This record gives sequence, C-alpha cells and structure tokens, in this order.
Amino acid sequence: MSDPVTVNRAYPEALAQAERALAAERRRKAGIEGSEPQVGFGLSGGGIRSATFSLGVFQALAAKGGLLKRIDFLSTVSGGGYFGAFLGRLMTRDFVQSPEDAEQILQEQKEPGILRYLRENGRYLAPNGGGDALLAGAVLLRNFVAVQILLGLFVSMIFLALQAVRAGLATSLSHKMVSDAVDVFRTAWGIWWSPWLVLPLVAFLVAVFPLGWAYWLIEPSRRIARQDVQRSGIHPLAGLLLVFVASLLLLLLDDRFPALWGAILLVTVLTVLWWAAARWWPLPSREPSATADQKADLDLYRYHTMVSRLSLWLTRSLVITFVLLAVGVIDSLGQTLYLLLLAHGALGPLLASAWSSVVAAAGFARSIVASFSNGPGGLRAKPPVRLLAGAAALLLALLLLVSFDALSHAVAWKLGHPENMESLAKPARGLWKVQVSGPAKTLPLHLTVDSSPAPSTPDTPSTVARDYWPPTLGFAITFLLSILLGQTWPFVNRSSHHPVYSARLTRAYLGASNELRFKEGRSITEVLPGDDDDLDRYWRAPAENAAPIHLINVTINETVDGRSQVQQQDRKGVGLALGPCGLSAGVEHHAVVPPGGSPGSLFSPGSQVKIQPDPQAYRVFEYPPVDGTPVFTGEPLPLGSWVGISGAAFSTGIGMQTSLGLSFLAGFGNVRLGRWWDSGFDRRPLHEKLGVHFERLLARLFPVQVLIVDEFLARFPGTARRNWYLSDGGHFENMGGYELLRRRLPLIVIVDAECDTDYGFGGLANLVRKARLDLGAEIEFMQEEELDERIDDKVRPSLGTLEQLRRGTREHGRLTADPTGTSKAHAALARVTYCRPESPPSLLLYIKPTLTGDEPEDVLEYHSSHSAFPHETTADQFFDEAQWESYRKLGHHVAGALFDSSDAPGASWSALRTEAPTPSG
Repeated sequence: MSDPVTVNRAYPEALAQAERALAAERRRKAGIEGSEPQVGFGLSGGGIRSATFSLGVFQALAAKGGLLKRIDFLSTVSGGGYFGAFLGRLMTRDFVQSPEDAEQILQEQKEPGILRYLRENGRYLAPNGGGDALLAGAVLLRNFVAVQILLGLFVSMIFLALQAVRAGLATSLSHKMVSDAVDVFRTAWGIWWSPWLVLPLVAFLVAVFPLGWAYWLIEPSRRIARQDVQRSGIHPLAGLLLVFVASLLLLLLDDRFPALWGAILLVTVLTVLWWAAARWWPLPSREPSATADQKADLDLYRYHTMVSRLSLWLTRSLVITFVLLAVGVIDSLGQTLYLLLLAHGALGPLLASAWSSVVAAAGFARSIVASFSNGPGGLRAKPPVRLLAGAAALLLALLLLVSFDALSHAVAWKLGHPENMESLAKPARGLWKVQVSGPAKTLPLHLTVDSSPAPSTPDTPSTVARDYWPPTLGFAITFLLSILLGQTWPFVNRSSHHPVYSARLTRAYLGASNELRFKEGRSITEVLPGDDDDLDRYWRAPAENAAPIHLINVTINETVDGRSQVQQQDRKGVGLALGPCGLSAGVEHHAVVPPGGSPGSLFSPGSQVKIQPDPQAYRVFEYPPVDGTPVFTGEPLPLGSWVGISGAAFSTGIGMQTSLGLSFLAGFGNVRLGRWWDSGFDRRPLHEKLGVHFERLLARLFPVQVLIVDEFLARFPGTARRNWYLSDGGHFENMGGYELLRRRLPLIVIVDAECDTDYGFGGLANLVRKARLDLGAEIEFMQEEELDERIDDKVRPSLGTLEQLRRGTREHGRLTADPTGTSKAHAALARVTYCRPESPPSLLLYIKPTLTGDEPEDVLEYHSSHSAFPHETTADQFFDEAQWESYRKLGHHVAGALFDSSDAPGASWSALRTEAPTPSG
C-alpha cells in the first residue's frame, strides 16, 4: 500500500483547491447544496458499444429528475469519452442554459434531432455506406503508400550509402585486392556473400572478445579482499602476459598460421587497453584524509563501477556486432537476389509479386493488432501468439530490407551484370549452372563452371564495371528527399489514421448537437463550423452551465528507459489525465492552473502554470520559466483530437500489451491511431543535447523517420523526450476510475462497458491493482449479507456480488459458462478505504452490461440472435439500428433499475441506506 506522502502527492493541494473552487461554482450554478457528497462517474473504454450503453445510462438519470446536475466529475476513457464529449459539448451550446435543458434533450423532449443524428450515425466511420467506405479507403491507401515511400526512401538511402562506400573502395584500392576479397565470400553455398561480413568479425575481435576477457582481469583491492587469504593459481594479468608472449613467438617462428597468431596477439593488446580504460576512466579520487573505512568503501565503489562499465561496454559491442552482422547478411541476400532476378529475366514481375504479397499482409497485420488492443481488460496476447507475431514481423522485415538492398545493387550496377561475376541461369538437376569468363575451375557445392564466354543474346544482360557515380548520385537524391520529408513535421501524425478517426468522432458525437447538422441533416463527412471546441472554452462549461468536470484519460507509452521515473516496466505506459484545472501524469506529476486562473486557461499557449512536485524533485512537467513563472508551451489540440487520442485503441503503442512483433505489424499495416504530442519541452540534460550521438544526429536530420521507425520497433521513451506517443487511455486504465479515486470522491460510479465476453473483470482487476499500488486505495466488494443490510429493497434485486454478474447457467448453486445464459444482477457495490486516516471511505458502484431476463423484448430478441451481446467485439465499430438501440436500451434499463427517483436532495443515489460520507477535501 502506498505511503501517505505518495498519496499527498497524488492529489496535491494546488490541484485540489482549483477543483474544489470549480466544483463549488458548478454546484452554485446548478442550485445544489454544498453539504451533498461529491459524485463522480467513470465511463469505460469499449468504442461505440460503451458510448451507446453510457447514453442509455444517462438517459435514465435524466428521467429521474435532478440526478444529472448532481454529477460533479466525469472521467472518461476511449469509447466512454465519445459520450462524455458529446454531453460536454452539448452543454456548451447556446440553446442549453442548464442541466435541466440537457435532461430534456436526453429524453428527446427537446431537440429530438440530436439523438436521431446519433442513432443514424452508429456507423460513424462510414455512415453513408459505400461512398464513405470508399472515401475512408482512399485516405487509408494514401497514408499507407505515403508511409511506405517515406521509409522506402530512407532505407534506400542507407543501402545506397553502403554501395557508394563499397564502390569508392573498389575504385581506390587495387583491383586484385578487391577481386580476391570478393572471391573469398561469393562462392560459399551458392550465395554471393557481402564483404561487409568482415565488419562484425572485426567488431568481435576488436571489442567483444577483448571486453569479455578484460572482465576477468578486474580484481578487488586488498582493502576489499581479506589480506590474510593466500592467493592461489595464476594471476589474470600473468595469464594474459603468457598468452601475449606465446602468440608473439608463434607469429615470429611459425609461418603457417600468421593470421591466427596475429589475431590472438591483437586481442591480448586490446584486452589490456579495454582493462586500462575501465580502470582509469574518470572515477572519484581518493581523499588523502579519508579514514580506512571510507577508503575501503571508495575502493568497493570503484571495483563495482569497473565491473559494471565493462559489462555495459560488452553489451553495446554485442549490439553493434549484431547490427553489422545483420547488415552483412541482408546485403548478401540482396545482391544474390539481384543476380537471380537478372538470370531469370523477371526482375519486374518478381518484385511486383513480392510487393503485392506484402501489401496483402497489411490487412493481416490490422486484424492481429485489433485482436490485442482492447486495453488491459481485453484480450491479452499469450507468449506463443507473441512469438508468432514476432516471427511474422521478422520475416516481413527481412523481405522488405532484402528487397531494398537488391534495389540498391540494381542502381549500383546500372541494371547490368557485375563484371567478372558469374551469371546464374536456371537450376539444372538442383544445381546452379554458372558461366564465367576466364580459366575453368570448379566452385564449392558442385557449381558447374564453363570456361567459354557466355553467348551474347538479347536477353543476356551486359556486364558493367563497378562505378561509384550511380550509387553516389542515388544516395544524394534519396538523402535530399529524406531530409525534405523528414523535416516536414505534420507528416508524422497526418500519415496515421488519427486525423480521419478524430474527424469522424468529432462530427458524429461533438457535432451531434451542432444545429447545422441535426436540423439541416448535413452529412458526417462534411466539415461544418461549430463541431469541435477549443479546450479553453470547453472547460469553462462547468462554471457557466453546471456541466460535470470532464477528465479525459490517455496513455503515454513508454517501453524504453527514458529516465522518466514515472513508469513501471511491466506497464509500458503511464496515464495522462486532462481536466479544466490542469494535467496529471502518473501518480505525482501535475501541471496546475495557478491561483486566480480560469478553468481551462492552462491549455492556452503562453499561459502560466504551477508545477508539482517541488523543484528539488524529478518533474515530468518542466516548462521553462518566463519572469520566474513556468509557462505552458505544449502543443494545443482541440477537444476532438483529445477524444480521438483517448480512443486510439488500435495502434503501434498499446501500453502493457506492446511488443516488438505487434508494433512492427501495426506500423507496417499503418494501424496507427495514436499521436505524437509535442509536450513543449525536452527533459534531456544539457550535455545530452550537445553531445555528438549518432541517434541524436539522426533525430535532428530525420525527425519524422526516426519517430515512425520508433513506432515500428516499439521504442517509446515516454516523457523523457519532447515528443510523447499518446494512445488509448485504456492502455493504462480502462474504467475511468483511477482519476476519481485520486480525488477520493465519496461516491464513485463506474460504468464498465468494455469487451468482457467471459466476464473475467480484467479492467476492474487492473483498476483495483493500480488503486492499491499507486493511490493507497483498497477496493473491497460487498457480499450478499452486507448488501441486504445496506440497500433499499427497491434496488436490491439489481445489486449483487461480482460472481452474480457473471453470465451462465446456474444449477444447484454452481455457475456454468453459457453465452445464452443470464446474470443475477446488473451491478456490484464496493467499499473504498484509503491509507490516509483523515480520508473518509468511499462507495464505489460498479455497473456492468448484463442480462437478467427482465429486459425489454427487443433487447432479448437481439441477444438470441447475437449471443455475444452485450459484449460484442470492440473491433466492430459499425452499429446498425438494431445493435445501437439494443445497447442504448439496455443501459437505460440497467440504470433505471439502479437509481431511484430523488425524493429529497440528500437521497438521490440508488437509495443506499447508509450515512453519506462527507465531501472530499
């Protein structure tokens, strides 16, 4: 359980004061007495299913009279945010002056065209059928091709650079030397091996092996080791000296294996150099006045530092060696593929066939990512599935890289046949028949060679000498194009699905209350003024129209060590919540509207901000000060974009379920709904900014390519870099309850409409776990005996235990899973206790879409023909009329059974027979 200090930091006084003031103003506008306990609703992820079910819930609240205006906080995730933004945008309209107006609209007593518009746009991604689908398909195809061209030019630039270097060496060194080097590699196993394979061997001899050997030369000083223990055996340095002398003598006396003895001699020398570097690299100096114990501690620190340093250098050397080996293997396969395509005379058709298969694989990639992107409570990729996805991604990456490498060879040889290189013909009896000019000889692996020159035919490619101009010119062109595209920052987000996805959500849900749409019947594909809203204006609604305080939840993906200190490695992401009073990242990092600021003013460019925690601690929000006060410099985004980010379930970064294989498949298929957000500041230390680092240089020259490649490789540095990769809030916590528990509200209502076909309560379990670990909040669900004591008889039949929410067939008290079965309750009630003794406990009402058998006939009929209802897959975002109405009506039915009419202001929620906890503070 979290300590009280952490809990204090989770909800700092600056944020609490700002939200208390806003909530008080909201209640004053709504005419609510200040003594009533604060209420917060959490609307879960789940796409249009969650949005439609939540609509039904709030319609039931509106029908009860006076309940809607008593909701102080609305915390939304993904699909819950569709409805949350719809409600919030509705309450900013000129024709809505109070919560009562909104209640009438939700009951279709006023402006019925608004809900009709929502119903008609259940297929919000393609509401008008084929025409919209064709438009969306054209956009997706355009973006897919654009990303492939961008990365294709970038990868081609790298391979052409290698070709230019190789051609330059070939023309500058003696022809005999280069020819001998190529002969060594080209004939083994019928593959034309690349001379770049020398590089990993050099790296292994220069760094990997010497560093591994140098590790064993490090010994603790006598202050660390016991001086009375007599050493036995040969000292490591003595053994190294012995090997050095022996290899030197053999090099001088034995002329049979000079390369071997020379290599051993070189390795011993390099081992000493690496050992010396680790030993004498700047370390803390020994203080002459230090005590004996202090000297021993310093020696121990130096010893562990040397050991750690050598291990770190070895790791980096292994990575470099592996990368060089991969380059050599890819180049070998690429140039062999180029020769084979020339020999068969089908370069164009074969490449076209390969790429058509690659494009077809994009659809396969989309379906894989869609299966494992439903948030923490959704389907989770098991290790075998992850291995299969990783293997598929590896094969796909290999195909792509080898193809681009073959293309670079085609440019380097000007589509001709390399001079003095055998031409591969059709296989004869399983063996390659090879023709070369020159004296006859037999190559390994039974490659038959004819000494006569190859006959010249129109189909025989002409031989060309190596020339450094074609690859150099190709490199220059691709470099220039890559620079131009790489510096075009908008490309990184506009090439994803985020713009079209956010636009459709904005027009479908925020635009539903736009009079130009619901009165004039304008199409969802048409851009109209008044759909979207500026955050600064949107978050003034609580104070102006008594709207709930809307908290939007997204996830900051973090899979690599970015020194952010806010994320646990298992989570691979941290929650980011936006509200009218500021931003909250993780447990204790906040950017708050300063005292005297208006709600939402933080999100105006150039506005002042108050940062938590204090300056002495690590701070995620490190905005630069102006006149001594930090100023918000983050990228301003409208409401629709944030709602789109909050619902970006299918993407390269999916929080705790992110893996290299899934990210690569998603990136290649351009299944990228997330967004790179410019946070407005770079947390890297100054020496890192100025340091000459290869990755930093690439990021400066090709920022767009580096970010997209990071997506492909699942490399998300979190908050440690200026650009944060944001995705679905459900990738961190999918119930919307995390932020409500942070605020320790007396009554919390969770509407869980995520996909949970087996009723495993994965999203709820994730919330319970994170609440305990991060917020010091313990959630315990009540059993039947306590529910009988506390709950009014009118609503008791709808409340039960978690086990009674499961669907199935019950015989003799035992539950058997059955998709056609029913549940015994619609909701469960939990008690929330906090580790801070001054924090009173909260009540948590957990609502689940369930069928108990007393639902309306049309809902039960829909279930009979759709057994997965009410937990159909989140990948289905195209609701027809029957599906949309079934979810809406089920939400209305469940909430109607749970919430009783408000007879008095203090007895408004679910007729609970318990003392209402005091307002949070």
